[in-house]
Amino acid sequence: MEITLQGDRDLAGEIVFEGDGVDRIKGAAVCGVPAKMVRDKERTAFLYTHKDREELTLRIEMLS
Repeated sequence: MEITLQGDRDLAGEIVFEGDGVDRIKGAAVCGVPAKMVRDKERTAFLYTHKDREELTLRIEMLS
C-alpha cells in the first residue's frame, strides 16, 4: 500500500493506523528510507521527517 504525504519543513511527521488487521503491518519506508515504527496491541504508528512542502510516499509492507 502507498500513501502520499505532505507537510511543513523539518517537522516530525506521524501517521497512525488502528483497527482490524493493524497487527499485519510489517514495516514502512518513506521515499525508500525505513520509517520508525511504534506499536502496541491496538495501533501502529510511523514516525518520519517532512521535507518542505514536498510530497512524500509512504510505502507500507504487510504480512501475508
